[in-house]
Amino acid sequence: MIAAAEQQAWESMTDTLDTLLSGDGDVVGSVTSEGLLARLKHLAAVRARLDALEAQTLTAVDVREAYRLDAAPNTAAWLRHHLRLDPRAARARLARARTLTELPGTATALASAEIEAAHVDALTRGRARVGTTMEEAESTLLELARRSSADQLRLAVDRLVQVVDPDETATERAERQRAARHVNITPGFDGTWSLSGLLDPADGVLVKAAFDAFSGRQPLPDGTPDPRTKGQRTADALVQLAGTALATGNAPTVGGIAPHVSLVLDLPTLRGELSGKGQRSDISESTAGGSAAAAAAAAGLAASGLAALVGRAFGPAALARLTCACQLTPVIVSEWGEPLALGRESRLAPRSHVKALWVRDGGCITPGCTNLNVQAHHVRHWARDHGPTEVPNEVLLCERCHHLVHDDGWTIEPDPHRPGLFQICSPRGGPPAPAVHAIDRNPGATLPLPFGPDDS
Repeated sequence: MIAAAEQQAWESMTDTLDTLLSGDGDVVGSVTSEGLLARLKHLAAVRARLDALEAQTLTAVDVREAYRLDAAPNTAAWLRHHLRLDPRAARARLARARTLTELPGTATALASAEIEAAHVDALTRGRARVGTTMEEAESTLLELARRSSADQLRLAVDRLVQVVDPDETATERAERQRAARHVNITPGFDGTWSLSGLLDPADGVLVKAAFDAFSGRQPLPDGTPDPRTKGQRTADALVQLAGTALATGNAPTVGGIAPHVSLVLDLPTLRGELSGKGQRSDISESTAGGSAAAAAAAAGLAASGLAALVGRAFGPAALARLTCACQLTPVIVSEWGEPLALGRESRLAPRSHVKALWVRDGGCITPGCTNLNVQAHHVRHWARDHGPTEVPNEVLLCERCHHLVHDDGWTIEPDPHRPGLFQICSPRGGPPAPAVHAIDRNPGATLPLPFGPDDS
């Protein structure tokens, strides 16, 4: 619980912000130009002090493992779920908090608004390379930070690293570069994907060679020069490489399933579209899980263009292009994204169940958890409660969260407000937390969107 004095302070701060933001939407019209500049300085100072307070709080949450109160596996996961941060931003805030713990002078400077969070991030970058040497150089670097931009401080930190560690061997440098490798693939709300990353020199040369092989200029059939830009040709090369890899059939499994495309059809829309086009419209929830689902998908796919692949809408042409190298799995869902399919009477969930669960859950359903190494879990225990091995009685959980349920007393139960979905109950009581399903990962979508991988 927050102390009364602190609660009053937050309310006072909120009132102050409300006052500054009031004025029928015009918060700057009545302020002079000098006043606007002064306001920017005040905002920068307040932001720096809030960043310092956030870092102190994050450190305490991490040390006390307070994130467990919300069934999160770690502080980063809690930040992702409750503050809607992407994995990189969550890691950056935690790294900043650790830097301020180890550099008390820097922590004081930030709390006094003498520097900004970006300066701390520059020091964090150097601390990862030179460790305790950063503590020895802290006072010198702080003097520079107080009068320079974060970019200038970053250059000084890089120079310090070179001076402190000039004898880095080729092997050590290669190991450092290898450890820094990463690729992030982030979905956008409009269905596009953003890619960013870093490769070590050897891997970079390999990938560059593959891109070059597939991104050459190709005239159009009528002889017209290739109209694509260099960036467009590189993007097409990446897609072609992925398609070639999947077409071999030798790709490893992910989440217990070989690479595939799930064809997700919204049952209410499917009924209306197929009926309007003279197709069969007698699809019911009781039959949608069997051969009727496949028949309906086959009948309506080309004609209606209703298909959504992993939660994204595609027309027939795009659908045909994407599925040519992938296994196609039709899954019909309700308005809540619940797969309308029944499983076999067995203890272990078959592949068809796992595919359906990925459509509905998109990964581990515990709030804040993004682990893709998951397994099907019986909501009603198979042996103790005679729970059936059927999709409505199964959820996806990672190994850690499986232990959370079996060992720590957390329970999963149907969500009365969202038919077909679930909520998680703490052994300490309190209101249940809505489980995170695929449709929650893309708010406003009409079809569920499975969670994409990240390396957090």
